[in-house]
Amino acid sequence: MTASSYDADVVVVGSGVTGSNLAYELARKGRSVIILESGIRIPRWKIVENFRTSSRKVNRNDPYPNAPYAPNSYTPGYIENTGTFRFLPGMLRLVGGTTWHWGGSDVAVPSQ
Repeated sequence: MTASSYDADVVVVGSGVTGSNLAYELARKGRSVIILESGIRIPRWKIVENFRTSSRKVNRNDPYPNAPYAPNSYTPGYIENTGTFRFLPGMLRLVGGTTWHWGGSDVAVPSQ
């Protein structure tokens, strides 16, 4: 395996809504941009197939695979809830991030 080197004016971490828009605007202004994404690219047909074959239709994240190297809001210990209710934002670790779907809160249940 050979090492590669890249050069850019800006490195954007994440290809979701914010990262993609930031990279686009910077590129429009003549900056060279690299986007880093921890997840994989999944074609739309595969996401639809994953949803159709999922037994848990209530979990909006179910059609999107989780990678062990890219924790998300459902990974135990990744997000610590310290408020009066449990809040798990929907995070997707894939190219495009939560542009595939967005939910302000997947679970809002009073804490014990």
